[in-house]
Amino acid sequence: MKRVWLSILVLVSGLSITCNVMADYSVNWFNVGTRSYEEGNDYHRLDFELTDENGNYPATNILESINLIGPGGNTIELTDLIFTEPYPNGYDSGYNGYTGTWYFSGYDYLPSGYKANLPNNLVSGIYTIEIADIYGNSYSATDEFSGKKRLPIIHSASIKIRYDNNGNLLVRWAGVSPNLPYLVDPDLETGIRVCIGSDDSWWQMSVPAHMSSAFIPKYILDEIRSIGSGHWLKIQYRDNDSDNRTYSSAVSLP
Repeated sequence: MKRVWLSILVLVSGLSITCNVMADYSVNWFNVGTRSYEEGNDYHRLDFELTDENGNYPATNILESINLIGPGGNTIELTDLIFTEPYPNGYDSGYNGYTGTWYFSGYDYLPSGYKANLPNNLVSGIYTIEIADIYGNSYSATDEFSGKKRLPIIHSASIKIRYDNNGNLLVRWAGVSPNLPYLVDPDLETGIRVCIGSDDSWWQMSVPAHMSSAFIPKYILDEIRSIGSGHWLKIQYRDNDSDNRTYSSAVSLP
């Protein structure tokens, strides 16, 4: 019997997702990095995304098999690989240090992707993922992990949240200065993300690493609160190649 594949295109806030489509996929983005948390957890993480030749993301898991190869040629076991479906997400807000102005954007949709925690003994070097999908295609991609860096963790006890008379959010935290030069390689490019999330959404804004405050207007807060409940805020410190990130514990967003 000849197999016929039905192609359906779903458009969600400008994001293209293919449903049950026989297509030629490839790795759109791939990162091996570290994640450290105020609670004391320390993980190495694999993240990657797939797209087809038209830039569409798969709506369901299409992997048949995957291998992660380390710099020494060793295969790294993946025991908890997770497929993440698209969900409301905002990434395009922050502070422009060149112009001294804030810029804001509401929710878009984060595309589907894959993630897994890795052994904590990873070394710097080139990592390769080799993928076979359910349509019989095989492909690979590489990422250079620069190694674990010493980055500070912003402590949640220092995070202060208040609202002005117009309902705009003002958040401050204890900056890492004057210890910053001693905690971070001065040649390392870093930044801060102010993250607001719930079980159903994630929104973040970019702030220069030397700043210790942020402003979020009421109209953006209203959109953030329109999806999910029990919203919280945390501060992420990261290097700009995403190889290393640290997170404060979450504080409730009143």
